[in-house]
Amino acid sequence: MPNVYSSPFIHKTLVVLGLACCLFLNPTAVQSANIIQSTATDSVKVQWTANSESDLAGYIVYQGTTSGSYSIYFDVGNTTVYEPQSLEAGLTYYFAVTAYDADGNESSPSTEVSVQVLAPTIPILSFPELTSPAPGATLRGARETFSWTANTVSVTEWWLYVGTSKGALDIYDSGYLGMTSSNTVKELPTDGSTLYVRLWYKEGGRWKFIDTTYTAHAGSALPS
Repeated sequence: MPNVYSSPFIHKTLVVLGLACCLFLNPTAVQSANIIQSTATDSVKVQWTANSESDLAGYIVYQGTTSGSYSIYFDVGNTTVYEPQSLEAGLTYYFAVTAYDADGNESSPSTEVSVQVLAPTIPILSFPELTSPAPGATLRGARETFSWTANTVSVTEWWLYVGTSKGALDIYDSGYLGMTSSNTVKELPTDGSTLYVRLWYKEGGRWKFIDTTYTAHAGSALPS
């Protein structure tokens, strides 16, 4: 299931990962990683070497602003390049990549790489994104409306999961949402726990997803 244009005054960061994951019972991690910087343009790219397994299905890129902690996950399909979007100047971003096979087995993560954004960037809108609540935010209560945008992606269908672990739907499963750009979820936990929201989108007849985490409201539910 479920670019930035150039400026001679803005730095370019090219993040290159070599990915050699085995997608059987004991997947292995990437062997090495490199970071290359240039002042030609402000674009940022994460790249890795393709796997050779015959049952390879795609890759997932993990992104966050704390080393070893990733608040956003992108299923990028069977491609070996990812262009982050809406990076904020002055912050350091951390990335890791995993591969998964046709049976859903996911490899261990690649070597983590990081990059500090040295100048303001123009958002790279290569993927849909959840716009409200802001990714990583604390929810307001037991009822929350999630909104999203397709950006430049030609989306034909949406689907929303909310769960207690990545990819789970034990809290909420929206079913097909058509082309709507928001969905209200009721009876969310109010215990301060971490909630995992997966937004599925259908592009070119294939389901892809982005994962985002939130913190449940702690205490009594606020009035809707």
